[in-house]
Amino acid sequence: MNKDKDKNYPVPSVHRAFILLELIAQSEEGKGVAELSRRTGWPKSSLFNILTTLALDGYLVQDPASGRYRMTIKVFSLGGMVVDRIDIRRLAYPYLVELREKTGETVNLGILSDDEAIYLESISGPGAIRVDTWPGKRLYLHRTALGKALAAELEPEVLAAIIAKTGLPPGTANTHTSLPALLADLELTRQRGYSLDNEEDELGMRCIGATIHDHTGNTVAAVSLTALAHRLPLEDVPEIANAVKHTARRISELLGYPASADPIFEA
Repeated sequence: MNKDKDKNYPVPSVHRAFILLELIAQSEEGKGVAELSRRTGWPKSSLFNILTTLALDGYLVQDPASGRYRMTIKVFSLGGMVVDRIDIRRLAYPYLVELREKTGETVNLGILSDDEAIYLESISGPGAIRVDTWPGKRLYLHRTALGKALAAELEPEVLAAIIAKTGLPPGTANTHTSLPALLADLELTRQRGYSLDNEEDELGMRCIGATIHDHTGNTVAAVSLTALAHRLPLEDVPEIANAVKHTARRISELLGYPASADPIFEA
């Protein structure tokens, strides 16, 4: 049996082409052959051949005055097509299942929709008492973990407009019904990297949420975990919150977000 069949054979010129694209993308004014040769240590002749090919295929354009190569819109259109085809529900599902299996609790995925949050997915915990969540359920931002996670990253004027429209109706006696109390909670959410619904939407239920970011750094969704309060005592919240944040971080990384650069993802 030929063991070589199981080996990978990378093509050096293809590998170099992608490295060159990444280097050129980092510069607004573009880069010339001499500079790229200094950066990579590769011969100018081989660089010229690769750059010429990328230019002929429409991925680079050469400035006739400076000789520098710059990216074209064709590269960005490829990235845009990938982003447009990302189904965050499908992408996140295996990580939601993993969090459900790890914690034994119900796990949700949701997004901001107008002035509310909405569940895209809800996976009940194995053997857990079924909680009142389902895909399509709409939530107040100010009294749910998923909602507060999303609200914490809104621009102040956007949040103010939402509150002006919806008000701060109570779900329980624990709900924040004053703006200062809510803003203080959202600031704490930003500092620790997770939100907490401490029986604010429904008595006997406790929830934790964390946001998901895309390649631009924008918040695009949030993960939350829902549990009966006696199954999730307050002293256990930080540990479970780390698991929720870890799940949000992994999904964000799939969307191209450099999670390590954002303190919200610190464990």
